[in-house]
Amino acid sequence: MEREQDCVIAFLSDPATHGADVSAVQRIDTHISIIFLAGDRVFKLKRAVVLEFLDYGTPDKRRFYCERELVLNRRTAPAMYLGVRAIDRDTAGRLTIDGPGDAIDWVVEMMRFDADSLFGRQADVGQLTLDRVRQAADEITALHEIAEIVTDDRDGDEAGMSPTVAQLRGGLGGHADIFGMAAVTDYLNRITAVEQDQRELLSARFRAGWVRVCHGDLHLNNICMFDGRPTLFDAAEANDRFMRIDVLYDLAFLLMDLEMRGLRAQANAVLNRYAACCEAPRAALAGLRAMPLFLSLRAAIRAEVSVLTADNVAAVDARDHLGVARRYFDLARKVLVPVPAALVAVGGASGTGKTCLARAIAPDLGPAPGAVIVRSDEVRKSLFGVAYTDRLPETAYTEEWHRRTYTEVIARAQHALAAGHACIVDAVHGSPGERAGIEEVAAAADVPFHGVWLEAPADVLRARTAGRMGDASDAGPEVAMNQLRRGFGDVAWPSVDATGDIDAVSVRVRDILGTRMR
Repeated sequence: MEREQDCVIAFLSDPATHGADVSAVQRIDTHISIIFLAGDRVFKLKRAVVLEFLDYGTPDKRRFYCERELVLNRRTAPAMYLGVRAIDRDTAGRLTIDGPGDAIDWVVEMMRFDADSLFGRQADVGQLTLDRVRQAADEITALHEIAEIVTDDRDGDEAGMSPTVAQLRGGLGGHADIFGMAAVTDYLNRITAVEQDQRELLSARFRAGWVRVCHGDLHLNNICMFDGRPTLFDAAEANDRFMRIDVLYDLAFLLMDLEMRGLRAQANAVLNRYAACCEAPRAALAGLRAMPLFLSLRAAIRAEVSVLTADNVAAVDARDHLGVARRYFDLARKVLVPVPAALVAVGGASGTGKTCLARAIAPDLGPAPGAVIVRSDEVRKSLFGVAYTDRLPETAYTEEWHRRTYTEVIARAQHALAAGHACIVDAVHGSPGERAGIEEVAAAADVPFHGVWLEAPADVLRARTAGRMGDASDAGPEVAMNQLRRGFGDVAWPSVDATGDIDAVSVRVRDILGTRMR
């Protein structure tokens, strides 16, 4: 079937097609598309293929999916996606782009971007920073807020996971020679059991509106820096089932990709930014019970895709793709292994470094991709409906608002623990009652608890709180000194000297947590 596109491929590969300023065309092949990089433009041609999960078999179908791709991706990258262009043949048999004659195929035209701006490239060279992935999480949050809510149950399965598991049963089963028959059988039995166990939760999330028209293909090579911000592109338009999904399943692709590359800290940063910023944090935290299922399915599907890609490349490259496929499959199995939940409370005066410590230890606590951090400063800002960097008025720090904030902190921790996830509560925990309250949360959830109390001299607290910029905390030196004057009562939690750098402090805390860490 693909032979019919030979003339189109040759046409788009020819620099003369793209004008005098283009001296060379770079071609990139995937199992479903061929991408042509020409000057400052990109032309994406859908292969004339019919696979189990997509149908690009006719020009009309390819046009339909090109147009759908444009609509979906303009939600997140409007300046990147320029339009859908016809490849026409005139009466003399010449091919043109949007020229005279009949259309024989269709392409999506995009603005070209620097390949080094791809998050995948940045990850490869160790340049994918925590701040950058947090910005990407903001973009994902924004997409999910505007994404159309799915209200119809097309597959006869509200949760939407059963067809995916069924597809894997056929797909992985056909590659037992690559992954091993025993391993494939064991995995399929486990993933089926987990999916059935989560079905009630996922159906409830469907009814609550958390299944939406998402991106569907959120791995690192579908995020780039464009116009100065992380930009999501190349949404999965080819199959409704790929994009009509739970928002956490959408997020799980990025989390899985970061985990696969050994970037647990970045994955944890994405999860925590999303959980804190999304429109319903409690619902997101409760949904984490399904995260092992979501991560595993994402890894298993990627394993299958890597095998398909190997079938379309040279033998030398095919070996590399098969090696990657096996690593994805190993990850799919690993994330299904249960990891106990735990609750850690980090307390101390403003400026002791509670947030830095929480972020340092969170990746190593609990199931992938690490513990949820519930930070009181962020919770307070969310209750007021403002950005984390917006400064709140003094009225936001009355006893009443302190009580409301602490109540929400407790609720979020409860939701995370009930989902079987680990949680770190980052707050002053300034009174014996508050410390007792957070300990009771762990007891009620029947999970291990560790409290850690950070201490530093007054001059250190003054310096740290005076130098804050772009942070969720509004506490300056005066607040920190008032806390010290007021005192904290009898603190029974282990005390840790927080005057050193974060690496030294986190080593001390890891020693306290001991076997709680992964």
